[in-house]
Amino acid sequence: MGILVFISYATPDSQTFQISQVAKSLKEREQIADVLYWEEHMDDDIMKYMNDNIAKCHVILVFCTQNSMKSESVELEWMTGLKLKKRLIPVFLKPDDIPPLLTTKLGIEFNDNDFEANIDMMHKLVVKKHEGVEINIIDSQGNVTIDKFSLDMDVEDLANKVADAMFEDRKEIVLGKYQYWVKKYKSTGVHFVDIKPYRFLEQNPNKPSEYGKMAKQGHKVMWVMKNGSYFARWVDGQFNYIGS
Repeated sequence: MGILVFISYATPDSQTFQISQVAKSLKEREQIADVLYWEEHMDDDIMKYMNDNIAKCHVILVFCTQNSMKSESVELEWMTGLKLKKRLIPVFLKPDDIPPLLTTKLGIEFNDNDFEANIDMMHKLVVKKHEGVEINIIDSQGNVTIDKFSLDMDVEDLANKVADAMFEDRKEIVLGKYQYWVKKYKSTGVHFVDIKPYRFLEQNPNKPSEYGKMAKQGHKVMWVMKNGSYFARWVDGQFNYIGS
């Protein structure tokens, strides 16, 4: 028997997350038996729909937004899931939109520029959660390791972890309970990672600056921005605060 996935989301977010396509794509993946979401599977009684399906599902994907935080139905779904000890995976655009009780769960930052990458990550986590694996780190190949990472750690250590992912051209980095995308600017192809309050930005090798020339010569150069200002730089493993 395959894995039964339940999708919890607010109706106004259906198009934002392409819920119907998410369900269709996940259902086509190995080990997934079915993916339930109310617009497709509910008849007319939302309470009956919840009662029938949350109880039998294995994993719940909770799409977290400001809309979902205001939705009584979404809140009831994930709270019921918690009470029934179901495996829950928050999917979010902004970490601030995750309900406090779900912040201990490993979540997925939804990448609106790479739909297939979203499906890949959801599939990996659904399968691992169903298998009962205590997930701390899951890399782009789906390998699980243990990491004691905390966002309270020193920014230098955080920069080292981000640089490893960025310069290995990985699509994502999982830190503690959250997963972040390594994104690219469409115009330049330059990588960046957003982890509030920081943005980690690869040096553009086409810039005529000293560091642009270094990047063009093959050096690994990354900038750390904080609240829109240059905060630190990382060059070939060496971290320095700006001005220090």
